[in-house]
Amino acid sequence: MKNDNSEYNVHQRFLLIDENLRKIFTLQQLTTQMLCSFIVASGNKDTFVEYIKNASVVSGNNMESQMEYARDIVLKMFETVKVS
Repeated sequence: MKNDNSEYNVHQRFLLIDENLRKIFTLQQLTTQMLCSFIVASGNKDTFVEYIKNASVVSGNNMESQMEYARDIVLKMFETVKVS
C-alpha cells in the first residue's frame, strides 16, 4: 500500500497504520538485537542484564506493564545472542 495524499477509507487507514507499526516494531527488534550482540561481544553482558532487571519508568507515566514487557523481551534477547 503506497503512502501518498490520496483518500483512504477507514479500513485502508488501519491497514497502513498496522503496516507502519510492524515496520517500527521490527526495526526496534533488530536494533535491540544488534545492541545485545555488541554488549555480549564486549564482555559486559552481566552488567547490562542487571541494569535491565533494575530499570524502571519515570514515575507517573503509568507504563509499568509496558516496561515489564520491554524488559522481558530484552532479557530474552540477551539469552539468545551468540557471538564468536
